[in-house]
Amino acid sequence: MSNDEWLETPAAMPDNVSDPCKLFFCDYVRYMTFVDTVFRIAQTADKSSQGLLAALSALSAGKEGTVAFAAAAQEGIGADKLLAVYATLVAEMLWCRGVDNFLTYVAQLIGLVFRARPETLRSSKTETLETILKFESIEELVDYVAEKRVYDLTFRGMRDLRGTLLRELDFDLFPLGERLDRAVLIIEDRNLIVHNRGVINEVYVRRTAAEWAKVGGRQTVGLLCAQRCMRFLAHAASDIDQRAVHKFGLPDKPATDECKGCMRGANAGIPDIACNPAPKSGPAAG
Repeated sequence: MSNDEWLETPAAMPDNVSDPCKLFFCDYVRYMTFVDTVFRIAQTADKSSQGLLAALSALSAGKEGTVAFAAAAQEGIGADKLLAVYATLVAEMLWCRGVDNFLTYVAQLIGLVFRARPETLRSSKTETLETILKFESIEELVDYVAEKRVYDLTFRGMRDLRGTLLRELDFDLFPLGERLDRAVLIIEDRNLIVHNRGVINEVYVRRTAAEWAKVGGRQTVGLLCAQRCMRFLAHAASDIDQRAVHKFGLPDKPATDECKGCMRGANAGIPDIACNPAPKSGPAAG
């Protein structure tokens, strides 16, 4: 499946998933369903108001209370337009929570690898004898070292993390370079939103190497673009998980029909009222 297909094609839950992957998809469903639900509520409110107005207009204008009811119904019209004003804010919320969900999945998966295969913890770093003697069993020591290694790794940029895992574990998060580039762009857009109010800085330019990115420009994300990028991360999590489970012999569990059904529901399109593209400095990640 190509890079663009990961953006356009709804992600399906694999038949078998690790526990970290299952948690990722549970939150993916929550976020995507929440956004879809909010906008459909606005659409429903407007349709209900319009229906009420049509019914009232058919009544005699002289009947008591008709004018008051009509005025109340009129106030309800425009809910979708009002919500569309905040579509960019909703997109930012979806974007940030979605990226955090993906990064948490990657961190938990790495931790699972370290605990399932303690030999993968070997590195040039050492622990003091005082630290080692604090633990009552080798299992507790492994948990401590694994958590520390995960903490150290996940504070790196995605390119650095990918290179480290490839070098130390012979595992490639993104075997295709174009997918790595897309993932970096999605994550760095999240970092701009969270840490710099969407204003492009030197770190963003350096990490993304985007030709269009200019320091001081503003990167605005749209809701349709956010939905597409969340699909990309869902495909990435599925691909990473299946390869990691096979390579490292990680424990996995069958995905239930209920979970797969939730995924199909979450893949429903966001209503058109939210899909008016917002102006942006560059193509964002979508």
